[in-house]
Amino acid sequence: GQYIIFQLLPAVKLFYDSLIRILNAIDTLRYVSLYQGDNLDSNTAIEQIQQDVGEQEIWKDTSAVIYSDGSFRAASLNKIVTHVTSDSDHDTAFMQTFIATYQSFTTPAEFFKKLVSRYHVPPGTGLSESSISKIKFKVCIVLKYWIQHQFMDFDEDMVSQLKDFIRNDLVEQGTVRDSLQTLIIDKLSEARERKNTMKIDTITDVTSTPSDCVLSPGARILSEDSVEIARQLTMIEFNMYVKIQPAELFNQAWNSASSKHKSCHVINLIQRTNRLSYWIASLVLWQPSINARAKMMTKIIS
Repeated sequence: GQYIIFQLLPAVKLFYDSLIRILNAIDTLRYVSLYQGDNLDSNTAIEQIQQDVGEQEIWKDTSAVIYSDGSFRAASLNKIVTHVTSDSDHDTAFMQTFIATYQSFTTPAEFFKKLVSRYHVPPGTGLSESSISKIKFKVCIVLKYWIQHQFMDFDEDMVSQLKDFIRNDLVEQGTVRDSLQTLIIDKLSEARERKNTMKIDTITDVTSTPSDCVLSPGARILSEDSVEIARQLTMIEFNMYVKIQPAELFNQAWNSASSKHKSCHVINLIQRTNRLSYWIASLVLWQPSINARAKMMTKIIS
């Protein structure tokens, strides 16, 4: 009797694994049919999956992954992080693309939280020690790439969390841990140098008007050196431009009422450009005669 039971165990496990795959396939078909198959919009699908999954812990997420032509198409954030830190799949291009675009549907803090959860493999997963080691190493690889290429994603609070995680949780990683610590120090140093480089001292050697001589805005512009006006305008706009982060450009968020907050620096620069255009038009129209307007146009063009 016991011999028969032992013989049946592999068959039971095979049936269980097959049943799980069938249920996942049905779940995938539900999403595909919901979003009309080939016309599936990935962003919409991801939003729907995220709503279904909610704040579920990464190791408990059993939601479906949507594939198209054999390629990873859409999934919950948990499943995407699981994919990029897989112990068997080594999809470097996917990882690089994900890190470049993840802020279109999540935040750096949430992504980091998922990586930390992924690193801490809970007991009872059935994974071998070798697989666990590979997953932890992949988390370190993803972190290293993220820090190397998009360190601007980390604010002061996240840098502090990152340092704590590396110092306290990656003890067993040895050289990888040391490499990450050195990389953070280098990136912080680069950020400080870049900030100092971007500082522009206001040029004080500008043609000035006597304090007792009150000029109209148009007359003041005509009295100043054209190169100096252009230089001052460029410095103002440069200081606005350098604040724009790559994530602000995703999906033209500045054009969407619900996503404008994600592109605040882009919007500031757009508004600045619009105000400058109105100002230039006003400078011309304020002039009392055709000749005066022509003179102002010549000044602006020069």
